[in-house]
Amino acid sequence: MQRLDESTIYMFEGFRLDARNHRLFRLHTNTVVPLTPKVVDLLTYMVENPGRILAKDELIEAVWENAFVEESNLSQSIFVLRKALGENNKDPRFILTVPNRGYEFIADVTTSRPEDDILNESELIDGRHHNSPEIKERSNKKNNKFWWAVIPVLLGLGVLAVVFVSGPTITEPVAGRQMPLPAPRSVVVLPVRNLTGNKSDEFYADGMTESLITELAKIHGLRVISRNSAFELKGNTNDSVVLGGKLGVSHLLEGSLRRGGQTIRLESRLLDATSGEVVWTQTFERQMADILTVQDGIACSIAGELRTALCGQKDTDPKKYQTNIKAYQTFLKGRFYYYQRGTDPLFRAVEEFEKTLKIDPNYPPAYSALAEVYMTLETNGIIAAGEGYPNAEYYARQAIERDPDLPGSYSALAIAQTGKVSAEETERMHQKAVEVNPNYAPSWQRQARFYSASGRFSEAEFGLKKAQELDPLSLSVNYNLGELYLIMRDHERAIAQADHIFSIFPEHFGGYQIRTLALDRSNRYDEALAAAEKTHEVNRDIYRARIL
Repeated sequence: MQRLDESTIYMFEGFRLDARNHRLFRLHTNTVVPLTPKVVDLLTYMVENPGRILAKDELIEAVWENAFVEESNLSQSIFVLRKALGENNKDPRFILTVPNRGYEFIADVTTSRPEDDILNESELIDGRHHNSPEIKERSNKKNNKFWWAVIPVLLGLGVLAVVFVSGPTITEPVAGRQMPLPAPRSVVVLPVRNLTGNKSDEFYADGMTESLITELAKIHGLRVISRNSAFELKGNTNDSVVLGGKLGVSHLLEGSLRRGGQTIRLESRLLDATSGEVVWTQTFERQMADILTVQDGIACSIAGELRTALCGQKDTDPKKYQTNIKAYQTFLKGRFYYYQRGTDPLFRAVEEFEKTLKIDPNYPPAYSALAEVYMTLETNGIIAAGEGYPNAEYYARQAIERDPDLPGSYSALAIAQTGKVSAEETERMHQKAVEVNPNYAPSWQRQARFYSASGRFSEAEFGLKKAQELDPLSLSVNYNLGELYLIMRDHERAIAQADHIFSIFPEHFGGYQIRTLALDRSNRYDEALAAAEKTHEVNRDIYRARIL
């Protein structure tokens, strides 16, 4: 994008945009706002043209120049920018949507030159201007520390990936010297293998896997593949390069569970997905009587090591739940049944979660799990309307009261309250779900369905692609994305999404359903009839009749 004046500093309502260095700062915290280069380009062009309605075509040409992009790219970038600035399109302070025309930047903008800017980036030390002599003396040291603290965080978010060929590295001692390792940003926790020789210990192995995923998902900037896709790989014998390529991750965490008497032993190792090399390995031992330390000990220890290895920083310790071994066992059984889906397993899950709360009435994950399972039961028509959502709402509120950091509670509450509260409140709950844990794919998926039903298709697509990134092997996420393209009348992308479903689930009837509808609506009737023959038998005659 051609700059009008690359040396200009723009100031507007709590933000400072440095056009020369291509960075946006939040003034009250003096922190860099993580944005991709194209989003910064978009903001810069709008800030340079305040108070003028900018047509969508003009913005696309200015930001993407001669590249071929769709209008959805612009809509998605506007969505991301609004979130970064802390506003929404219902109550704009910065970006006004002008229906059928474009967008207008409505905030007051002032400008200055770098030499006159009191918040020049080299002066952002300890969050204040370094006028005093003592601060000037510490300037050079502090400035280095500041940028080495900020850059890894930005890299973790992928913000600087386009700017730098390689970012900061982490080091590992090898033969007495420091060997650089690429800074990784994504990981899949492969299902912990049960090598105890006892099938009843399968619950513990699965529980360890889930705990590891949950704890790692709390690391800021680290993309963690969700539980559903991770468990699709259970028993998979492919090598790490194949698995990494399939899921699009840089690293894999493997673990195996062994047992000797009353001692359990977890052997874990972190692998580079591109080379198969072992990056890190460690063994943990716990007594069976202390099995709860699976969540509060082993998972936290591994997550702590990975914070250092993957992110270069230690976060605060995750919240610990106090409960007894029997409650924990019933909770793990409930999770086991919940993920089997189906009518009988879901009711079994309810029983186990209710048993958990009888044993320990203050166990937040059990409340959150009950909220999700009751929401699932009514949403899927397994129980009558009005029988599931009230329970989901009750358990969600109980969970949030005890622990406000469980994402499933918020999205279950949002769905359970549909029609009872305003659309703004429903959206707020969905947004809260993705904020407390951006790595929880179901929250993105549920929020996307809300946006789709509201006609906000670009935001729905953004959410489903986030869910797809976190849960690439999920049939429901991939199917919902195909459905969205059908609703948007983008039939070519719907067909492409059906083909993507086939690449994961060959010959799946859901993919053929999307393909049938897309071909029919494209007036490709012969192809649509052929695809209809491979849809589910329950719907097959309906599709044939529609096409004929």
